[in-house]
Amino acid sequence: MAKVVAKIIVLIVISLLLVSCGDKVNDTEGNGVSKWAEPPAGCPYFTENYILPQTQNSEQLGQYLASDHFEYDLDGWFFMGSLIDSVTPDDIGVFFLAVQRIEMSENGFRAPVVPAIVGFNNSAIGHYEFRGFFTLDADPLMEVKSDPWSVRLNSPLQSGPLITISLVSGTMGAIDAVYRITADIPDFNGVRLQVDVQLHDRFGVVNQGYGPASFFPQFLTTTQREQILSSPVHSVS
Repeated sequence: MAKVVAKIIVLIVISLLLVSCGDKVNDTEGNGVSKWAEPPAGCPYFTENYILPQTQNSEQLGQYLASDHFEYDLDGWFFMGSLIDSVTPDDIGVFFLAVQRIEMSENGFRAPVVPAIVGFNNSAIGHYEFRGFFTLDADPLMEVKSDPWSVRLNSPLQSGPLITISLVSGTMGAIDAVYRITADIPDFNGVRLQVDVQLHDRFGVVNQGYGPASFFPQFLTTTQREQILSSPVHSVS
């Protein structure tokens, strides 16, 4: 059985979100150009208006990150950082966890699934020790609570959870927030990886791919923007 009980001193939280929502409205100025309506709360389709609630302050961003967003095609929670082992603190290693929510399609059927993985490494081990699994994104296999924020992945094959992630103190996504991650995951041979880690986030949430303003695409060229706006769905997803 592999076991790690440790504290992480560097943490990055990344959330990737893809969505298609919102409708265009007719031009009120009579020049024949269609415009976008004001975006509904929590609906970041392609727009130049950065007025979504989660862009206004850290508290609203924290509420946004701690909430379920079933309107998205893809989202998840990713933690990684330097690992200080409670037994050998001089042997600093690395730790990562990924819990992703995504819809998968097979033979015409679509199902919400959660691929998850936990792993760590240090010089004493000399390789990555990790465990991963797939489960359905449905209660009671997947439980998400917003206040206080926590995620729990369960299995019908064991009494305790496979993975738990929870906010211990601070605001979700904010600098100096403290999280706790536990895991108890077997491999195909029944050898378990048990994890109990405390995470101190020194940087705060890091957005990847869609920029700092509610995950909007900031990297499009003029030509790409024109192609998107001229497409039937007006969407980058």
